[in-house]
Amino acid sequence: MSKPNRVVGLEERDGSEMSGRSEPQSERRFLGLFVRRSEWFLSFRGWIALIVVAAGLFGTLFLGVHPFLAITERTQTPYLVVEGWIPNYALEESIAEFRSKPYRKMFTVGADILNGVHVDPGDNHADYTAKRLAWLGMKPSLVQAVSSGAHYRDRTYSS
Repeated sequence: MSKPNRVVGLEERDGSEMSGRSEPQSERRFLGLFVRRSEWFLSFRGWIALIVVAAGLFGTLFLGVHPFLAITERTQTPYLVVEGWIPNYALEESIAEFRSKPYRKMFTVGADILNGVHVDPGDNHADYTAKRLAWLGMKPSLVQAVSSGAHYRDRTYSS
């Protein structure tokens, strides 16, 4: 007589027969930060480490970029140049700066206004900022608007 076939999965392991299925042990590597299942995933400790490292990098970048971008180096010049897109509180600071130093003229610069209410073709931030400066108390004779003349449509065609 032939021997009966054995059931697959209940084979002997190390000479002893298994009575049921046992869960495979999860393998951990790199100080327990990674767990091997069928693929490598971050463990709970790995997620915590990733969040801590990302927060540290973000904090370092945030705190490190501010001194770089916030540099104000004044030069001895009779002119003050103001960007046209800045809000009124910054324009008030510009007026205070103009009055505190021996400036002769304030230039406002800006391109065409692309959106807004009652915007006509040719309206630009430079002229609009000059009007806002006059409204905030600056003498119009001390302000010169300088439009950049940038065209937002058909820039390649017109250049």
